[in-house]
Amino acid sequence: MACRRCAVTSVLVGLDAAVLRELNSLVGGSWSLDQVILEVRTNPIFKGIVPMMMLWGLWFGGAAEGMARNCLRAQLLATVLVACAAIAIGRALALWLPFRLRPIHTEGLALKTPQGFDAAGTLDGWSSMPSDHAVLFFALATGIFAVHRTLGSLAFLHAAMVVSLPRVVVGVHYPSDILVGALAGVTVAALLGPVFVALTLRWGLLAQERARPGLFYALMLAVTFQVASIFDSLRALLGTVAEILLA
Repeated sequence: MACRRCAVTSVLVGLDAAVLRELNSLVGGSWSLDQVILEVRTNPIFKGIVPMMMLWGLWFGGAAEGMARNCLRAQLLATVLVACAAIAIGRALALWLPFRLRPIHTEGLALKTPQGFDAAGTLDGWSSMPSDHAVLFFALATGIFAVHRTLGSLAFLHAAMVVSLPRVVVGVHYPSDILVGALAGVTVAALLGPVFVALTLRWGLLAQERARPGLFYALMLAVTFQVASIFDSLRALLGTVAEILLA
């Protein structure tokens, strides 16, 4: 039984690496294509801004498959809260699961590097399993899908093809990192989404939108900006604070 399990594991690892190499073959041949891949991978215009546009469009559009306005907004507010939880859970999983060296830092894979890409300095020391991008964006897609099937389907497609695929192509993640992250994101949203909807209604958070619209939308703007930028500025701030405290 142990030998059979080892054989299955070996096959899956080999398949993971084979798919990675096949996708990585897209880079290195054309400078223009390399720049497009790198820009899509890093620019928030292509990543976090897209689901945030969907979310705000649904918030002010007010029409989503017959849902009442309060119910719709409770679902969307819960989706924002789920996004915050998802990125924290993704980081926790990366620290809890066995460390996995990123493909671009793994000897023997012989991956090609896009022109202008600093492979040595990219996420060195960060475990690649799971992809926290996949956790976050698939959680967002699940929340959007709960209120609007068409936009939700587009959000899933965006999470897979625009957010996740370039990260595999350049060797930042294995395909299995994306798969595990996607499953984690969908699970987090499916489990926590209804809880946050209930808490949103119970705590009267939507009432604050009518009572204190200035404060409510200022806070929503700040949070959705963090989501759109994958919490980069908040992570940088927390990292600096940690360095100061540990100095």
